[in-house]
Amino acid sequence: MYNVNYTQMLEDGITDPQPEWTTTYCNRGWEYELIDIPYHTIATELNWVCDKDFLGTIAQAIFFVGAIVGSLIWGWMGDRYGRLPALVGSNAVGMIAGIASAFCNTFWAFCLCRFLVGLAYDSCFALMYILVLEYVGPRYRTLVANMSIAVYFALGCCVLPWIAYFVSDWRMTCIATSVPLVIAVVTPFIVPESARWLVSRGETEKAISILRKFEKINRKKVDPDIYIRFRV
Repeated sequence: MYNVNYTQMLEDGITDPQPEWTTTYCNRGWEYELIDIPYHTIATELNWVCDKDFLGTIAQAIFFVGAIVGSLIWGWMGDRYGRLPALVGSNAVGMIAGIASAFCNTFWAFCLCRFLVGLAYDSCFALMYILVLEYVGPRYRTLVANMSIAVYFALGCCVLPWIAYFVSDWRMTCIATSVPLVIAVVTPFIVPESARWLVSRGETEKAISILRKFEKINRKKVDPDIYIRFRV
């Protein structure tokens, strides 16, 4: 804004800005046009504009820093404790941090939540992707693994803008997009642990037990010699 006395300017009949006028930061607050985005965001609520417009970029950068750190942490946990515990853990962190983001009223609180969401960002689906790859044979691996992610990721990208539009509140959008991650809690009751990982950890009998279940479900007869090789 121009650093002038607007009352005096109107009294003098000056309606156009003058070249000699200096500018200053807005000291009377801001009014936002909610046209392109028909609701307030955290940037408008906390006035991340003018000399503070870089704060949103920093918060997003911290999110991706969390994604890098999370890939290392959850990758190690997936190798050390199993794919399923790491999968459930990453989704739990993402859900809790995503919901917590909705209650942030300061920049640093929001950055912390974004960092934690970033921790789970890649791993919450990459671990399931790895789990599928370790079970599906080479013949169907591309179709089952890649197509499933491509289709559902594309659907998510299509649905997300409509969720934001109809909810019309950034806080509720955070909650609405975080709560579905709770589904990961039931994953261990539906999806078995990776047989490849179990074998690599020396838990051969557990791996064979899982493969026998697959044998029954798929109505296939597996050569007993294969299980003998597992034990050798």
